Order: sequence, then C-alpha cells, then structure tokens
Amino acid sequence: MSGHSKWATIKHKKGAADARRGKVFSRLIKEIAVAAKIGGGDADANARLRTAVLAAKAENMPADNIERAILRGTGKLPGVVLEEVTFEGYGPGGVAVLAETATDNRTRTVNELRHLFSKWGGNLGESGSVAWMFRKKAYLTLPKEKAGEEKLMDIVLEAGAEDLLRTFLQAKGLRAPSEARLVEMLKQLTSRGARTLLEHDGARLRVYRGRIVSASEATTTFTPLKWKGESRLRIPELGGELRFRAVRGKGFSRDLLGKPLKVRLRAGGERLRPDPRRPRRTLKNLFQEAGVPPWERERLPLLVCGEDLVWVPGLGVDARYQAAENAAGVLPEWRKMAG
Repeated sequence: MSGHSKWATIKHKKGAADARRGKVFSRLIKEIAVAAKIGGGDADANARLRTAVLAAKAENMPADNIERAILRGTGKLPGVVLEEVTFEGYGPGGVAVLAETATDNRTRTVNELRHLFSKWGGNLGESGSVAWMFRKKAYLTLPKEKAGEEKLMDIVLEAGAEDLLRTFLQAKGLRAPSEARLVEMLKQLTSRGARTLLEHDGARLRVYRGRIVSASEATTTFTPLKWKGESRLRIPELGGELRFRAVRGKGFSRDLLGKPLKVRLRAGGERLRPDPRRPRRTLKNLFQEAGVPPWERERLPLLVCGEDLVWVPGLGVDARYQAAENAAGVLPEWRKMAG
C-alpha cells in the first residue's frame, strides 16, 4: 500500500481537468455570444455562430449552456454584454499589430493592452494608424505543433502572397512595381536556398526568418549623443527618433543613474539583463532570440550610463536600472521614420 488517499489523487486530477474545461467553456461561450450578437441567433443563417456551436459541441459543452449563450448574445437573456473591438498598435521594431478583442469593458481592455504593448517594447496606436496595411481575407487555424512561424510564412509566400510584398513596399515608402515584376520578385525572394539580396528602388530586400526585410549594407556614421531629458530625440543618421514617456513603475529610474545618459551604437561584447530572474546575456544572443536581423542590430540606438547598458530597443531596460513598482520611471521608445 502506498499510504496515500486514492480519493485525494482523484480529487486533484479532476480539479485540474475541470479547471481546463472551465477555461475552454468560458472562451467558447464568449465566442457564441459575440457571433449571435453580430449575425443573429439562427446557426443555419450565421456561419460564424455555426462554427462556434460546433466547436462547443466538440468540447462536450451541454446544450443548455450553448442555448443560454445564444440568448444572451441576442439580448433575450440578461447578462454581460460583449462587444468586438479592434485595436491598433506597433510591436517591437515597429511591426504593425491589429488586436481583435471581445470585451464587456472597453476601458479596462484599453488599459490592459496598453500595458502589454509597453511591456514588450511596443505601443498602442491611434485608430487608423496601421489598419490601412491590412485586408481581411480569411481566418485559418491549425495546431501550433504542426508548423512554426517560419514554416507558415514560407507556405504563404510560396502560395503567391503578392499583397504581402506590396504592403511591405508601401510601408517602406518604396515604389510599387508592376504586377509582372511583383510576381517575379516573389519568385526570387522565395526560391529555396536564395541568399542574394534583391535590389528594388534603392533598397535591398530578402527573406529573413520567414519575414520580408529591407537590409541596408551602408555603413553608419554616428556621433554619440547626450540625453538631456527631452521627450523626443531625433536621430536622422539612424532614420528615426527616440521618445521618452514618464510612466510609474516602468522603464528606467533616473535616480539610479549615477552618470549622464548617452546614446550610442553597439560596440560589441555588451551584455544586458532585462529579466531580473535570468542572468546577464550578450546582446548577440538576445538579438537572435528576438529575431532582429544582423544588419539592423548595428543601427539601433543604445542608452548607456558610463559603460553600462541601460536600455536596448526591443529588448528592454537592464534590471539594475529598472524603476520600482509605483516609482517614477522613464519609458524609452525607438520609432523609425517612414521612408
């Protein structure tokens, strides 16, 4: 005999399974309610609702729960009213992001998204700031273990995603080619084993880690600058500007700076510790983990205090300079200029 209670073992296993099931049910109920609100409660005439109901049945959700979710969505049953809201913003490196949400409190969701964007080196944008880059075609899902991001992007490019390349060129301020030239460019960019850069309108394009990127081989001449507390610091040599926002509990603390804060480029061998729970690591390893192309790493402005790194775009603030919770902090942001 093991000496353990068989009922206790069953209780813990059942508790974990019920928690997972409850989480799945909550997500499906929200989707059913939103679908019913938008397209009506008739599953035969509402494709989105039909899909949500089928997904709920696949998870063995009781029919009563499905029916109540539909009635709540159509307003025939009192309860929390959900609405779909799309937010726009920029991720690390200026990547355009559309966040589609279902919420019962728009203000709370805005605050939560703003926190998430700021935490990972991005920022929430104004309405219309990035939506013009997107055009919804379809919604596809597949198990995440079946294919990674790079594999999926390769499939999309090889399928002839002309709009993806055209949108990228527009975002970079580059001249749009003819349809025939666009197709030819895609073939060159997606040819297996292709390592040469593609020239177009003065820019050098290639596919890096499943993304179309613009690679510049021009050497950058940059004289280190001193930050004097400005809210914006334009750096034309690097094609962008640094922005500084006062945020409590985020960014770096000015009280921890023993010397003036300077802006310079990467020199090699620097180490950063953005996560207090992990050891200090080289910028090379951190950049590789974040997917920053080698040619972009040399054109990023770094904030330093003496010889210590304070902040690196896309990676964050070093742990020794991070502002304490609820303490005054300065949150930097590197914004690349269009064109």
